[in-house]
Amino acid sequence: MSEDKKSIIKQPITLAVIVATLGVAALGWFLSPTSEVEEPPVAIIEPVPIVPVVPEVVEVIEVEPEPVAPEEITPVIVEPPITADTADEEARRVVDNLNAGKPAAQFVAGDYVVERAVALADHLRRGEVPYTLIPVSRPKQPFKILDDGLRVTIHPDSFERYDPFAQWIDGIDAEALVATYRKFSTVAAGALSAMGVTDVSINEVALAAVTEVISVPNVDLSAELMKQEANWVYVDPELEAMPALHKQIVRMGPINMELVQSKAREIRGALLDAN
Repeated sequence: MSEDKKSIIKQPITLAVIVATLGVAALGWFLSPTSEVEEPPVAIIEPVPIVPVVPEVVEVIEVEPEPVAPEEITPVIVEPPITADTADEEARRVVDNLNAGKPAAQFVAGDYVVERAVALADHLRRGEVPYTLIPVSRPKQPFKILDDGLRVTIHPDSFERYDPFAQWIDGIDAEALVATYRKFSTVAAGALSAMGVTDVSINEVALAAVTEVISVPNVDLSAELMKQEANWVYVDPELEAMPALHKQIVRMGPINMELVQSKAREIRGALLDAN
């Protein structure tokens, strides 16, 4: 038999063997018990350990506040109102504030200080000279005249008699005087009413009194005088008709008159400021 024929016979045999082998294998797989199918490995996630959070301890340092000094409060002293019963005693307590010296001390030494002061002011505003109320005595030196054979005039030496009075007036503290007046104004108003003066207020009386002093005119020193009974009077009727207060201040002389009027202007200014 030739080689080609042998080859042809062998091919079917070989093919049959392969097919048979595959069949046996397949039959064995189907007949075998259920085989375990390996599942893919599952990744195991290990739990992360929980670490408890410990709160941070913050140390609190207590700082004591610095002591604060209490605010110093100046106590307000409320003085009791001055009444008619306490006025005299209070006047004696404050009189030194006026810088008015011994005459003022003598004035407040008696009773009814406010009543007498109000009466004095009322006299002044009317142009009258309150001789019995002024806390100074009249000059002891006599009134001097200058007679040239033709006419009589005031002798300049007569003016010196009033130097102490004018200097006393000039030394009074105007601001303190008005401040004191303000303290006693209620009692003073009552005193004015008790005197029967109801058409003006006590403030108007005080202002009118100093205004009357300020209004005294300058009179020529050569103004002629004549004797009338025991007194020397002006020959000029207009000068003689001046209020008694005006004539008295003129007789003090120009220098003393200026001192008195200057103080009156100070007092008037302080009164206006206070009102």
